[in-house]
Amino acid sequence: MIDFIITSSLLIAAVLLASRLSEKRVNPCIRYALWLLAAIKLLVPLPEFESNMSILNLTNEIEEQSVSYIFVDHSIFEDSGSENEIPAYLQGEKEGNIDKGIRTNTDAAQICRSIWLIGAAIFFCIFVWSSLCFAGGLRRSRKRLGKMRGGLPIYEAFGITSPCLFGFFSPAVYLPENMELSKEQRNYVMAHEYTHYRHGDHIWTLVRCMCVVLHWYNPLVWLAAWAAIRDSELACDAGTLKLIGQEHNLPYGKALIEIAKKSQSQPFSMQVLGCATSAAGGKKEMKKRIRMIAEQPRTKVSALLLLFIICINIVGCTFGAPAGEKAAEISENSGGYEAEPGESFTDGYGEDEAGLKDEGEETEKEESGQAEQGEISQNPDDMNYREVILTRQRDEGEVCIVVEPSVLRDYLSYYYIPENGDQEQLKKLIQELPAEGEVFDGKWEGMKETGWRLVYGSRHFTAFEDGYYLYYDEDGTEGFAEYLIRSGELSDYVQNILDEKLEYRSFDAAKIENIISARLDVCSVFTDRNTYSQTITEEEVLETFEDWFSNGKYIFGGADCGNECACLTLTLADGNVVRLSVATDSCPNFAINGVYYDYRPVSVWDNKEFFEYFDEIPWNWDLS
Repeated sequence: MIDFIITSSLLIAAVLLASRLSEKRVNPCIRYALWLLAAIKLLVPLPEFESNMSILNLTNEIEEQSVSYIFVDHSIFEDSGSENEIPAYLQGEKEGNIDKGIRTNTDAAQICRSIWLIGAAIFFCIFVWSSLCFAGGLRRSRKRLGKMRGGLPIYEAFGITSPCLFGFFSPAVYLPENMELSKEQRNYVMAHEYTHYRHGDHIWTLVRCMCVVLHWYNPLVWLAAWAAIRDSELACDAGTLKLIGQEHNLPYGKALIEIAKKSQSQPFSMQVLGCATSAAGGKKEMKKRIRMIAEQPRTKVSALLLLFIICINIVGCTFGAPAGEKAAEISENSGGYEAEPGESFTDGYGEDEAGLKDEGEETEKEESGQAEQGEISQNPDDMNYREVILTRQRDEGEVCIVVEPSVLRDYLSYYYIPENGDQEQLKKLIQELPAEGEVFDGKWEGMKETGWRLVYGSRHFTAFEDGYYLYYDEDGTEGFAEYLIRSGELSDYVQNILDEKLEYRSFDAAKIENIISARLDVCSVFTDRNTYSQTITEEEVLETFEDWFSNGKYIFGGADCGNECACLTLTLADGNVVRLSVATDSCPNFAINGVYYDYRPVSVWDNKEFFEYFDEIPWNWDLS
C-alpha cells in the first residue's frame, strides 16, 4: 500500500509538472490526455513489470539500510563471551519483539484498512447524494428546447447559473433559465457543450470522482482531479475553436466571459465531486482560457517527441516493480547451483502460513539464521528455525512438540521444547486428560492431522484437527492399545505456541494455485549427497505441478520417504511462497509442515517423472 501511494503520488506530480512545462508548446487536448496515465494507475490493477527505472528501487535500498541497524543492535546482547546476563526486561523484549512487531503491524494494517473503507464510503455517499439531488432538480424544472447533432438533447432548467453537460447514460445539455445571451453567443455555448460530449467528458467526470472516492486520503489525488477539470475546459475550448473555426476565437472568448459574469463559483469539493461540465470558471481559470483562445498554441514535433519521452519515463518510474523483486532469489540459482560440500540447509526462516512466506524476507532471515546458529547451539544435529532451536534430543521430563518444518533439513522430524510458563501449562493440560478414551481400531475417516505431535514421558499424542488426539502409552500393557481423546484447550494452546514461536501451522494443499516459479533444493543419495538447486518457470510444467499438488490426497499417518532431502519452493502469483518437503525415494508424496499428501504423477508408484523436470541437476539414478 505504501509503495502504491509513493508511485501514484510521484506520477501525479510528474503529470502536473509535464502539463505546466508544455502549457505554451503543446495542444491542450494532448495535455488533457496525460491524465489518462493517472486514471489508469489509480483505478486499473495492471500486472507489474520489472523496471530498473522504478522509484521503488530507491525506497527498497533505503529500507535495507535501515533494517541493517536492527541486527547491529541485536548482536550487542548476544556476545557469547560476555559473563553478564541480559536484564530480564531486555530478555523478554528480545524474545517477544518479533511476534509483537508482527501483531502490531497486523493491527495497524487492519486499522488503516478500516479507516480507508469508512472514508471511501463517506465520500461515495456524498458523491451519489449530490449527483442524485442535482439530477432530481434538473428533471423537476427542465424544459426541452430541442436536440443537437448526434441526438444530444437540449434543456432549459431552473437553479443552474452556467450551461453544463450532465448525465452518465443519457447525457444532455442544460442551459440556465432566461439566459441573456445573443443568438451567436448561444451557438458558441452549444458548440462548447457539444465538444464536451465529443470528448466523453460526461464519462471522465465519473472516472475522476471514482479516483477521489477511492483515494480520498491522498491530497495529491484531489489536486490532480482539480487540475484535470481545468485541463478539460482548456481542451474543450481548443476543440470548440476547431469546430467553429479559428477565426471565431475572439467572439467565442467574449461569450465565455459573459457566462462567467452571470455564474457563481462552486466550492472546490463540489467541483471535484461533481459530475457536470461547466462552460464558466473562476477568474484565474478564465484568464488562462482567454489567453489560450487568443494565442492558440500549436504543437511542435520536437515538443511532442519530448513529451512522449517524458511519459515513457513516468511509466517506467511509477508503473514498474523494482528490478529483480519477483525473482531475485529464483534467478540466483536457476543455472543449477551446486553447493559446497558440507553446506547446511538446516537454517529455518519465517513463514506466513504453513510454509507460506513473504518472498522479500527470505534472504534476510536465512542470512540471519546462518550467522546466529553457531552462537545459539553447538550441537550439529540441532536446527535453527526462526531463531528457535529445534533439537533431536528428547527430554523425557518435559513436554516435547514434534514438528517437521517444510525446509531442506538433515532429519525428518525435530523436537521443539517449550519453556517456563508454557511448559508448565502443557504439563497441566496433559495431566488433566483421561487415562483412556475411545478405542481406536484403524484409520479415522474424516479426520486430518495437524502436522505436529506431542510426547511427554512415555505418552504419545498424534494431534488431529478439531482437538482430537490419538493417544498411547508405550509403558502400558503388552500390545498397548491406542485411544482417541479430545481436548480443544490443549490443541489451541499448542497451536498458539507454534504460531507465535515458529509460525508453524497446517495448510490445505488445494490452495496451491497460479504458480509462477518452482525451485527445487535437493541433497540426497541421488545427487551423491551434494546440494543442488534449479528453478523452473515454464508455464506448462508449472500447470502440471499445480494439477498434481493441489489435487493431492491426504495420507493418514504421514510417511518416511526421504522428505527431508528435497524442498520444493513454489512462488505463487499472489506473492506468497509455499514449501513442500518432497519424497526422494520412489514414493510420490509431499508434506507441508508435517501433513502428507500423495500426488502420484504417474499411474505406477513412482516419482521419477517429477524429478526429471529438473534436468539441470546431475541425478545419479544408477546406484548399483
